[in-house]
Amino acid sequence: MTEGPPETPPPPPPGPSQDVITPDQAKDPILILILALLVGGVAYFVFGQWQKGIAAVAAWLAAMAFAVVTCGLGMILFLPLAIAIVVDAYMQANLLKEGHTIGQWTFFSNHV
Repeated sequence: MTEGPPETPPPPPPGPSQDVITPDQAKDPILILILALLVGGVAYFVFGQWQKGIAAVAAWLAAMAFAVVTCGLGMILFLPLAIAIVVDAYMQANLLKEGHTIGQWTFFSNHV
């Protein structure tokens, strides 16, 4: 009786990852657009991109604070950030509505 190296168990089957957002979490893109216009990165929380939502809210607040401290000069930083968040949140909601999966850090039109 010869003993060989112990057999390694097969890898577990791929399952749903916490980093993937599925189309069943889709929300109305227009609702997301309005929410993003009002409160910025909070819109990401609605369809599950909570990691990106935390980063976007922090960036939104930092840019807004900078705009206030610089008496409006910081709007040069705030406006492009706000526009990017609004457009990205709308595009992510639209991808979900079309049946695509997206990741926690999916931006604009790329999807998983």
